[in-house]
Amino acid sequence: MEPGFFPLDNELQLLPGSLTPTQHEHLVHLGTWIPFARASQMLERMLGVHVSEATARRMTEQVGKQMETVQTEESLKPGNEDPCGTTEKRLAMSADGAYVPLVGGEWAEVRTVAIGEVGQVEEADQRAADQDSQDVHVTHLSYFSRITSASSFADLAEGEMQRREVRQATAVCAVADGQTGYRALSTSNALMRYAFSIFPMPQNI
Repeated sequence: MEPGFFPLDNELQLLPGSLTPTQHEHLVHLGTWIPFARASQMLERMLGVHVSEATARRMTEQVGKQMETVQTEESLKPGNEDPCGTTEKRLAMSADGAYVPLVGGEWAEVRTVAIGEVGQVEEADQRAADQDSQDVHVTHLSYFSRITSASSFADLAEGEMQRREVRQATAVCAVADGQTGYRALSTSNALMRYAFSIFPMPQNI
């Protein structure tokens, strides 16, 4: 007997399989944070829904591949050509790399760039800054990560750079922790152009 088709599936936005969209979303979120076996256990504890470790892995990796496709497509779109300073944002960006274990005992380097908004300095803090250093807080953080070569990393991160309007920001500073971070930035002309050439560097960051 062939599987039946229910017209309400599309109307209710039901996904293939036994999970509702909300259950599927929770499972994928858990799968990105903790091991897949633990994610399936937590889903059952929270929602009373049982899935296997293999199902948790498959669904999480499917969403990951879809996100990777979307991000790659975004990186290929033409950028916004508005000049710098067209937004009031002051942004900070940082790049670094970390080795993560893969299935089979291998390790691979994941390159990551983080972008955030630099908070406004209060008047009292500004007066204090004339005499001493101050703490600067970065909020509204977003991240782009990919296992890829340094030469292609910046091109793939272009979509996130455009989404955060890095090119249009009033000022941008770049922070790199050690040689790994500097390699992720300096090996890419695109990131160097964003961070060091186009924008005036804020003096108090």
